[in-house]
Amino acid sequence: MKKKGLCREIEGSVRQYVAVDPEIAFDFLRNELQTKITSLEKLSNDLKSYYKANKNYSTRETIKILHSKASITQTLEELELKAEKEVLAFCKPPYLMNVDNLDTLNIPQRESPKKV
Repeated sequence: MKKKGLCREIEGSVRQYVAVDPEIAFDFLRNELQTKITSLEKLSNDLKSYYKANKNYSTRETIKILHSKASITQTLEELELKAEKEVLAFCKPPYLMNVDNLDTLNIPQRESPKKV
């Protein structure tokens, strides 16, 4: 409460606090909130141009969340076949690719672990 300006500490051997006049206390909080609002408005305006510039790509898939093993496998295989440079993916166990037995995988999958 002291950091928020709602009370102040009275000097002495025992810590004691006394409330600050609500007009003063809430004026401090109001100013703090207004500073945050101003920062958010500035950030919003700054990001607007980036958003508008990327609107041309709105029909393009950028993030895809897959749940079933079949859809994950199919999508990764398609991406690896189409990729010109790299495929980035976030995965969590259990992993779909058994890198201990690369002979069972298709060519793009076999090459994928070697690129790391």
